[in-house]
Amino acid sequence: MDVNDMCDSLNKALNLEVEGKDFYTKCAEKTSSAEGRRMFDYLAKEEEAHYNKVLRIFETDFKEAYAERMKKCEPNMKIKPSGVFKKKIAGGKISTKSDVLDALNISLKAEEDSIRLYEKLAKQSFQADTIRLFEQLVEEEKTHHSILENEVEFVTKTGEFTDFKTITL
Repeated sequence: MDVNDMCDSLNKALNLEVEGKDFYTKCAEKTSSAEGRRMFDYLAKEEEAHYNKVLRIFETDFKEAYAERMKKCEPNMKIKPSGVFKKKIAGGKISTKSDVLDALNISLKAEEDSIRLYEKLAKQSFQADTIRLFEQLVEEEKTHHSILENEVEFVTKTGEFTDFKTITL
């Protein structure tokens, strides 16, 4: 992967994490379920942690490896919507079974996109530490995906969020 492709991919990852944090924060604010709020708050904090990890790659591993060429490649802090997170959640409450399933399905798609992006970056990275970091992010996103799948199954049956603590242990 050349420096421009890596730069674009890292920016895409940063944007996806910021957009995800914003989406999960809005879902937490809009849901009428305490368990739903707890889950969405957890996911928002995880997205922020992922953003910081990817930013660290920009600031250390990647810049050191391509010091001269990296002068043109800085993190793009302006969010470019990925299209993964739909805006219709932001306008209303998340209170009905349909609303909850919509938010969860959007979240599942976002986690799947993140997994694919980090797998690609791990395969195309050039430093062992960076590869390990992306592989770690893949595993964390897979955990998020599993949490969300469990919630979809539970909500489909009951119409309510499950006790979040039981699915994160």
